[in-house]
Amino acid sequence: MNKRIVDIIKLSITLVIFLSISTVSKYILLIFNIDINNLTPKMSVLYQFVVSFIMFMVLLFIYFDSFKKDLFDFKKDVNKSISNIIKLFLIFMIVKYIISFISAFIIIILGYDTNSAVSFNQKILEKYIKAAPILMLISGSVLAPFYEEGIFRLGIKKVLDNKWVFIIISGTIFGLMHIFPLDDGVTFTLGLIQSISYVTMGIFLSYIYYKSDNIYTSIGVHFLNNFLSMLVMINML
Repeated sequence: MNKRIVDIIKLSITLVIFLSISTVSKYILLIFNIDINNLTPKMSVLYQFVVSFIMFMVLLFIYFDSFKKDLFDFKKDVNKSISNIIKLFLIFMIVKYIISFISAFIIIILGYDTNSAVSFNQKILEKYIKAAPILMLISGSVLAPFYEEGIFRLGIKKVLDNKWVFIIISGTIFGLMHIFPLDDGVTFTLGLIQSISYVTMGIFLSYIYYKSDNIYTSIGVHFLNNFLSMLVMINML
């Protein structure tokens, strides 16, 4: 079978599983009279951890050869690889905070409440971190960066050859899926504004992966962002 067709099939499988795993698991649990909407925060974190671990294993299985090859290349000069991740992360943080400031400014200019600058996704994250910090740290800092970079960077790049088409599409999809579907009470306009930061981060990570041609570079930057952000939240709660 043509390699491109195989890559499209692999990406399609991972996207379908990624988009449906929460819904499918929800109905499976209902068979045992367990409603995820009624779970305690700690049980919700455990549930999300299991879902994240399943996604981690799915991505590792489907793209095992690519992960193995990139790990081999990464380990050829570990010190240089890690140094590169740290440098890129510092640039990533500068861009992130500039865009976050711009997004908050737009929200204020349009007359929204300043609390609207914090997405529903962020509020849920804070709630779960307070309930089970260690489990959330593992799930959000290790598992999520691995399978998200596997899907939105590695998987999409195998299908899209053009540099900027890949970077823009990968980054945009990654960013929008952190905001949409919208929570009740959040307007479409507000959702788009909140997504600016996530889309920018997605585009930056896509650019990093394209330039480095090693999935562990973008995973490393993604990991540091999530890990340090969660540590700050844990200390503030």
